[in-house]
Amino acid sequence: MLHMKIKEMLTERETMLSRISVLESSLNSAKEKATPHRKSTIEKPVSPLPEENDHSVKKRHRRSADQIDRHFLCPYPGCNKSYGSENSLNQHRKLKHPPGSPSS
Repeated sequence: MLHMKIKEMLTERETMLSRISVLESSLNSAKEKATPHRKSTIEKPVSPLPEENDHSVKKRHRRSADQIDRHFLCPYPGCNKSYGSENSLNQHRKLKHPPGSPSS
């Protein structure tokens, strides 16, 4: 009796596995139809940065240190720094002479 019950359960198991396989394949088929532009192979990620040999992207021109006219002088005593823009001077003051520091 137990032997018959085991055979019946094994047959039922095989039937269930077969149904699961059919459902999985139909699910995969439906996914492929929903996204036809996707490939099943792994694609190389696209870098947002231009390639090294891509000459269509121009580099930003930066002046060298000797080309900068430094009209913005640091007002703190003993600090002889000067900058080409007010923003650069303000950044220097914020970093090197913060409020409450001995050099402010």
